[in-house]
Amino acid sequence: MGCAVITRANRGIGLEFCRQLAARGGSVVAVCRKSSLALDALGVRVESGVDVTDDTTLAALVQRLAGEPVALLVNNAGIGEFSRLERIDFDSVRRQFEVNATSDD
Repeated sequence: MGCAVITRANRGIGLEFCRQLAARGGSVVAVCRKSSLALDALGVRVESGVDVTDDTTLAALVQRLAGEPVALLVNNAGIGEFSRLERIDFDSVRRQFEVNATSDD
């Protein structure tokens, strides 16, 4: 069986996915821009320095994972930019959709 790769794994939902999968005995690769004490304490493989909107860091991650089958990908990384309804910034809405839906900036 392959590993589970979780993006934005350093906190929140991503961290909890890592915690739950590790508790089940699965192989977990936690991907994030910067690790956290809570993530480091789980004892899972941490791949930090990865920004899902940066092709260079993604390519480096692919190289580090080469040959390791991935059974599960939880693409939890995303952004949220909030404004009042009467001041909607459509460029911001577009950027959020691109990052959150396709991890492309």
